[in-house]
Amino acid sequence: MARPLRIEYARALYHVTARGDRREPIYEDEEDRERFLGILGEVVARWRWLCHAYRLVVETAEETLSRGMRQLNVVYTQTYKRRHRQVGHLFQGRYKAILVDAEASLLELARCVRINPSLAQIEAAHETRVEVVVAAYQTGAYSYQQIAAHFGIHFTTVGRYVRAASHTEAPRGQKGREGRRV
Repeated sequence: MARPLRIEYARALYHVTARGDRREPIYEDEEDRERFLGILGEVVARWRWLCHAYRLVVETAEETLSRGMRQLNVVYTQTYKRRHRQVGHLFQGRYKAILVDAEASLLELARCVRINPSLAQIEAAHETRVEVVVAAYQTGAYSYQQIAAHFGIHFTTVGRYVRAASHTEAPRGQKGREGRRV
């Protein structure tokens, strides 16, 4: 089955993400990070993008998102694999790009990009998605909507995970699943 075409516009704003294969890091060390940023800099200059992070917020001057992302991910993957003598995938699937309405969504998108590193630390400390979602919510730093946006799930799913966890792990003096005091 053919992949769906990406919609591209000149002077459009995109939220672009790519995840390491099997959720593994895409940098082994500082040299890898510097190489990635060097390649990102070349892509940004070549395609005249305005970028803010990788979880990128990219503004394209022309319809160049696909070509630039191909250059970024392919060149960096080749560089990384050659340096570490590895084969196979570095990134998990295709990159994701969401067209952003600058006026309506840019502020929320900036918040999402800002909170991503903190959520990544929570992800690293837990095994399952449910555990990560519940732990993120229990920090008190994130709303259902922010957690849902980060993990690509509906905010009601976040609520369901949190409620299920609170019923199975009720603190002392609180009601457990059967409604009895623990």
